[in-house]
Amino acid sequence: AKGLTAAQLQSWGAAYQLNGGTGAQKVGDLTTWRKAAAGENSGYPVLCAAGQSMDAAVDWSEVGEWVDMFSPAFKPTQDGSTIACSAGTPEALAWAAYKANNGMPAINVKLTGNDIDLAGENYRAAGSSAPLPWAPFGASASYTGTFDGGKRVVKNLSIPASANRANAGLFGTLGTGAKVSALGVEVAGVHGTTTAGGLAGAMAGGTVQDCYAVSKGGSVQTSSGKAAGLVGTLGAGTVQDCYAAVTMGSAGTVASFANKTAGTVLNCYFDADVVGARDSSGATGYANVTMTSILAANALNRGRADGVWTWASGVNNNYPAFGAPVVIASWQQVGAAQSEAYLRNTAKAADNATPALSGTGADADNALTIATPEALAWFASLVNASGN
Repeated sequence: AKGLTAAQLQSWGAAYQLNGGTGAQKVGDLTTWRKAAAGENSGYPVLCAAGQSMDAAVDWSEVGEWVDMFSPAFKPTQDGSTIACSAGTPEALAWAAYKANNGMPAINVKLTGNDIDLAGENYRAAGSSAPLPWAPFGASASYTGTFDGGKRVVKNLSIPASANRANAGLFGTLGTGAKVSALGVEVAGVHGTTTAGGLAGAMAGGTVQDCYAVSKGGSVQTSSGKAAGLVGTLGAGTVQDCYAAVTMGSAGTVASFANKTAGTVLNCYFDADVVGARDSSGATGYANVTMTSILAANALNRGRADGVWTWASGVNNNYPAFGAPVVIASWQQVGAAQSEAYLRNTAKAADNATPALSGTGADADNALTIATPEALAWFASLVNASGN
């Protein structure tokens, strides 16, 4: 038998463990024990009556607590320092976030293995298709550790309004000393009462580099606070070589990339066709035709030998993805990239890297207006492709 505190024995994880839960079963299939309802059995687990089953977890923090108490197999591989771990499963990531919010705000994390899906099918209510709500790193105190995304993507990030999170994102608040890098986030829906961001609700220090957030079925929003595609509010720290392509809600103060009051934004971009050009953080908005081309990946790498951005048609909805850094070696390649992206997005407006087209800025003779070298390369590519 394992000795537990009263609070531990009253937890969702204790009831789940009594059912023989291993992370492989759906909670609706566990029909022996359930978590006590408010005021029931002094809060201790209760035997299920006919037709009852184990409760769904409220959010990933309950799963993280279960891992901490009962499931060492799910705990991340640790390097001996007690604060560094390699997380390769959603349970391991939930454990790391749980520890960060319970006395270890500087825990260091590196993602390994496959991308991490936070759908939480085995822990959510039977019949529900909504992802299990996430409990952010830095929910109780600013996260100040090093988070190496390992060029992985966290999918199905969901924080519904019912969670009542003040600062909502994969990270609630990033503080001085925090370092987040090489991480992608797919947003299924994020709502914060004070701040909300695809990556972080608020940033009060630290650095974020080579990260992105994109919408996958949901938006970032707040009822009356501040919301943005990547960082809800940037009050200190540096964000560099990142992009956002996130659908935004309309309430509160909304920015395409970040609501910046201080701090630094360097070489960052957002898809102006998705989120609109409503940003004064220093990030650059481009039309979808450019954001979904090799040109965006090249810009994010800015010639670095250790750049992490690549591009391939059909991958990551044609947005920059992680991989061997792309290299643009000629104006012909620039023109071909512009042409391919434009033809793939004929319903989208071209930005200032492509010539104005007839009816959208051409002169009275229907001539193209060419004002940049990128536009000239685009035109040459069209001419060469047509053979005229």
